[in-house]
Amino acid sequence: RGGYEMEFWNVSMTNCEHIAHFKHGIGGILVDGDGTLGTGVAGGTVVPPTGQWRTNSDCTVDPTGRYTMCGGVVRRVNVAIDQWTSPWWDTNIKKHYPLLIATDITEEDLGEGWDKWNRAQDETRVSCLKDSGCGMYHYGTPIGAEACFEQAPKMRYSFLGQIGRRYLITWVDQNYIRTTADVQVSVTKMRSDEVMILQFTHRPPLYPRLP
Repeated sequence: RGGYEMEFWNVSMTNCEHIAHFKHGIGGILVDGDGTLGTGVAGGTVVPPTGQWRTNSDCTVDPTGRYTMCGGVVRRVNVAIDQWTSPWWDTNIKKHYPLLIATDITEEDLGEGWDKWNRAQDETRVSCLKDSGCGMYHYGTPIGAEACFEQAPKMRYSFLGQIGRRYLITWVDQNYIRTTADVQVSVTKMRSDEVMILQFTHRPPLYPRLP
């Protein structure tokens, strides 16, 4: 139900090439309590190396594609669909589409040509961790039976986001057409003094520009 979160303190390593190796896009959050896990920042985090961290200057994706290090708090965001407000396509038996697309736009120049939210032509319906077959600058996640590990609670979309950042949340169906929905959002373990901005849109699916 959404992976795990673990805290590490007073860590020492011997002959350790890789701090972590994640196999799921929301598989876990490793909290570096005192900076000894490798982030160098008390309260830093080690998370799966998905695309939304590549537009975040506070995060560094490991060159081997095993993990990402961020200098701040990361939370698990859960999104439930109340109702879809536009049609969408999904001919798969297990209903994976539309994919939720989460893009960090905090530092982005959202000019007319900005399109990092778009689902890539080679992007699969399975959340990915490396540079091929996935969103280079966003995180795309399905909903349904094959995504059950990703959901917290079950049958909701989930993604990881850093506190203090702004994210554009969209949905894209099997035919690469954007869809819209009414939603409920919850953020696991978020405190009253933390802020994360989530931006949704109800612009028509074929509207040429976002946000």
